[in-house]
Amino acid sequence: MLRVSAYVILAGIILPVLLMFAVSVTETRYIAFPPEGFTLRWYVEAAKDPEFLSALTMSIRVAILSSVLSASLGIMGGLTLTRDAGALERPLTALFLAPITIPIIVYSLGLLFFFTSFGLIRSAFGLIISHAVMTFPYSVRMVTAALSRMSRETDRAAAVLGAGPWTLFLRVTLPGIRAGVIAALLFSFLISLNNVTIALFIAGARTQTLPVVMFQRAKHEVSPEMAALASGMVLATFAVMLILEKRFGIYEFLERRRGA
Repeated sequence: MLRVSAYVILAGIILPVLLMFAVSVTETRYIAFPPEGFTLRWYVEAAKDPEFLSALTMSIRVAILSSVLSASLGIMGGLTLTRDAGALERPLTALFLAPITIPIIVYSLGLLFFFTSFGLIRSAFGLIISHAVMTFPYSVRMVTAALSRMSRETDRAAAVLGAGPWTLFLRVTLPGIRAGVIAALLFSFLISLNNVTIALFIAGARTQTLPVVMFQRAKHEVSPEMAALASGMVLATFAVMLILEKRFGIYEFLERRRGA
């Protein structure tokens, strides 16, 4: 029974994606399933759409900068929790995880009021900050998991051999938690790239991200071009995950973290 339930859940996850791929290659201008003929025309059309290209550029820029900021904060947060928190570990952990416990619509409204007060609304900087805060809990968990597997004796040995705080961090700690940092960067990037709720509240006419543009268009028309764009995003995400898994063993790291 459990196996059947697992297959049903898996089918519910995979079938909509497969349906989207099928729709993206239909020769008709409207959504048709089963697809009528086969063409890659809609992928070419999506790649040439200036609005999509502009929004994709903004999305990538925001995702890169926010993931770097999130991972950097995650390193500092992870070091605080594992090395310096002491009796404050539990309260700090609850505080660091707060952004994912607050409903996203409430968080987005709070950001709207906050950024309006400081003149950051509709700015790329506001999007970067809001996405970094939203993804920070994931970063700190990834880094904390990596730090928890590192022996403190390694740090002590490096310190005894004359390594200063920055040398210790750059030459010992950071290489030791590389997989956790890469996982933090990866998931922060993907979460930021796919976020639509916060961007709807914060983004302006010149700072619209790709999910916002797709959402706005979907309210009026769902076309094979949009299906092709969404399929391309899925393929790009899968390719990135596959490359990082081959190079750094991200999934192996996550499995070890789950078993910890």
